[in-house]
Amino acid sequence: MNTKNSDLIFTQYRLRFDNAAEGESVGDDSLWRALSAFRENWRPDDANFPAMLRSSAAEIQVFLDTPMHRSLEGLMLLAGIPEETEFVREELLQLFNTDDHGDLELRASRILDFRNCINARIGRCFEGKTVLEQTASSALNLLCAFSPDDNYFYKKEAADLFAQATEFVDYFMYGNTFSLKGYYKMCDTLLEEVWNYPEILKLHQNRIARTPADLRDNLHLLAFDILDCAYRNDFYSHLRIRSAFTDEWMERAKRAKELSCRIDDIRRELSEKKAHLNDLTSLQLPAVDGITVVHRTFGSGTVTSCADGRMNVCFSGAEKAFLYPKAFLSGFLKPEDDSILEQLRKIAKAEEARPMLELEIKDLEEQLSDAQKALEG
Repeated sequence: MNTKNSDLIFTQYRLRFDNAAEGESVGDDSLWRALSAFRENWRPDDANFPAMLRSSAAEIQVFLDTPMHRSLEGLMLLAGIPEETEFVREELLQLFNTDDHGDLELRASRILDFRNCINARIGRCFEGKTVLEQTASSALNLLCAFSPDDNYFYKKEAADLFAQATEFVDYFMYGNTFSLKGYYKMCDTLLEEVWNYPEILKLHQNRIARTPADLRDNLHLLAFDILDCAYRNDFYSHLRIRSAFTDEWMERAKRAKELSCRIDDIRRELSEKKAHLNDLTSLQLPAVDGITVVHRTFGSGTVTSCADGRMNVCFSGAEKAFLYPKAFLSGFLKPEDDSILEQLRKIAKAEEARPMLELEIKDLEEQLSDAQKALEG
């Protein structure tokens, strides 16, 4: 980290902290008040879940939504649809599940799962309104609202500027893909440095003491406030940032965006193929007990039993055994109901396609793993 630039940022932050305006809608004490309100009002078992969600989010919404991405508003609108209320409740409970023991890969996966599941429903219920969709960063900030002591709020512009000014080498925002480990590493590094500024720590402790709710303080809120305050008040205008480092940063960003798009495409294709495979494996052989069949030699008969791939058919008192469903597919037997044969042919075709589909899924999973490693590298 460029400690000379970080020192200038921390010094400006301390001076800005002393003159913080209580009435500001973003930054400073208002974030702490909003978090307190969210924690006080969040009751997932509330009978009127949509109303509870709106009440909890009333003050935090200004920090989570922007004109370009009204993700929290989209979530509340979705929860307000009676058929979707329980779905939203369950998805939020899964997102807020803190039992990951600090495993950031699991947490990042949970964030992306939440984003993808919610966006699928948003697309179905509010077609074309992409402004209401979740992003990885909006889902992260929602998780932060629930557990600010274990997570870091994220604002792309604020984080990027601080990373460039302090020459933090890891790039952590790739289009729609968010590197949780990269961003948290930068924030952890920031907090290691801020211990050298006891005046800031004391101001922060006093602010936490003024909040109406009990917020455990791991300094995570302080990290975000430093980034946000530096961005909003342009602490960077007089800093010397090496152009070579900025060029390297932007080149990494460009490459990362290309990889991100590739990852999104692979994930989309993988999801479609897995859904297709799930459809194929869910196909069930039709029940044929009691149906009338025709044999080219024995004539008309009735299926008396069918189990474990064998079928017994009674022809004028004589019972014959056949393989099921092979006897129908090979043409030895013909069901009187043509729809049964159509269903069997559909299942047979699915079984033929299944091995290739499984190979394609395995190949896509390997491509995804390689692309993710390249992104993290």
